[in-house]
Amino acid sequence: MKFTYTMTIILLSNFSFGIGLYARPIKKENYLYQKKIVVANPKERGVAKLRLDEETYKNSYYGDLRIAKNGEIVPFVRTISKEVSKNTEKIKPKQIFAKKGKKKDTYVLELPELKEDFVYTHLSITNPYNYENNINIYLGDEPDNWSESKSAFLYRYELLESDDIALGDTTHRFIRIEASAGAELKFNSVTKKKKSKNLYWEKTFEVQNPILTEDSCQYFITNQAGSPFQKLKLKFEEPKWERMITIRSHTNGKEWKEVHSGLIVSNTNVSKEIELNLSETVSDDFEITIYDGENETIHLQSIQSLQPKEDIFFYLNPDTNEDEYILYYGYPYAKYPSFDPYSIPSQTEMDEKTIQTELGAESKNADFGYSILYPPISGFVATGLFYLGLLMLFYFIWSIVKIKTKQKELQKN
Repeated sequence: MKFTYTMTIILLSNFSFGIGLYARPIKKENYLYQKKIVVANPKERGVAKLRLDEETYKNSYYGDLRIAKNGEIVPFVRTISKEVSKNTEKIKPKQIFAKKGKKKDTYVLELPELKEDFVYTHLSITNPYNYENNINIYLGDEPDNWSESKSAFLYRYELLESDDIALGDTTHRFIRIEASAGAELKFNSVTKKKKSKNLYWEKTFEVQNPILTEDSCQYFITNQAGSPFQKLKLKFEEPKWERMITIRSHTNGKEWKEVHSGLIVSNTNVSKEIELNLSETVSDDFEITIYDGENETIHLQSIQSLQPKEDIFFYLNPDTNEDEYILYYGYPYAKYPSFDPYSIPSQTEMDEKTIQTELGAESKNADFGYSILYPPISGFVATGLFYLGLLMLFYFIWSIVKIKTKQKELQKN
C-alpha cells in the first residue's frame, strides 16, 4: 500500500509540472508539412501560447495538428482566440421594490439599459453586520418575466466575507433577490463589461452576376489567394424571404463538394447578414446556389469569409537550449488528438501569464513518405492486385480449357 501511494504522488507531481511520463513518438513520415515553433527565450518554462496562422489552415486537415519536442508528441489545448475586454465599469443599481417578511426578504433591482455588445457580470452586496444567508436570484427583461435563476451563499465573519454574485454575462435588466428574513442587504454596484468576441481572419469577395436557371440562381466565386475559411457571411438586398441554399467547394480544382445545405430566413423589415457554418475548411473556388422556386430572385449584395483564429496552449519544458518544438500537419487520415487532462494546461493557467511563441516558415517534411495503407500508394497497390487477380483468373480458366482440350484429343485417338 505504501509503494502504491508513493507512486501516485510521483505521477501527480509530474503531471502538475506538465511533464508527459508516457510521451509517444510522433510518426513524422505521415505529415507532409512542418513549422518550427519559435520561442524568444529557449530556457523559459511554463505555459506557452501559440497563434495558428492562415497557411496552417490552408494545408492541414483541422484534426491533424501535432506538436513534437525532439520527436515526441507534446499534449496541447486548442481554443478559439477571443478579444477579451479588461475594462469594466461599476454602476449603482436602482432598488425599485423591497419587502420584509417573516420568512424571507424580497428585493427587486432595475439596471440601466446596455449598449450593444455589453453585458452585466457581477452584483456586489454588503451587510454592515456579521451574517450568513442563502439567497435566490432571478433575472429577467421585465419585472413579471423571470427567465433565469441562480443561488448563492453570502456571509461575513469578521475579516472574512463573500459578497459577490456572478450573474453569468447577462443582458437582463431586472434582478429579483429572495433572502432569509432579516438579511439587511445593501446593493453597492453591478459590474458591466464589453462582450468577449471571437477573432477572425476576414476576406471580402466580389459578387459576380449570377447564372439564372428556371428556379435558382448560381454565384461562382474565385478564391485566387486560396484564403481558408470555415464560415460565410452573406447579405442580400431584399428583406423578408425564405430560401434553400447550397454551397459547394471546387476541391483541388477537380471536383465539386457540398459544404453547406439548408434553409436561410430573413424575417425583418431591414436586410441583415446571414452567417453560415461550413462542414469543412474551404480554400478553393466555391459556388453558391439559391433556390427561388417560383418566387422572385433575391439579390446577393456582399460575400465575406470568416476563418476563426485559434490559439494552442502547451507546457514548455526545455531540457536543453537545443530542444526543438515543431508543429506537424498535412495528414488527411489523422484523428483529432485526445490528451490526458492532467497533461495539458488548465483554464486558470491559460488565463494567467503565458509565454508567447510564434510559427516559423512552412517547409516540406523531409521524413514524409507515402504509406502503403493510404492513397495514392494504396490505390496503386489495389489496382495492381486487381489486375494480378484477373491474370490469375484468366490463367486458371486457360489451364482448365487446355486440359479439357487435351482430354478430347485423347478420346478421339
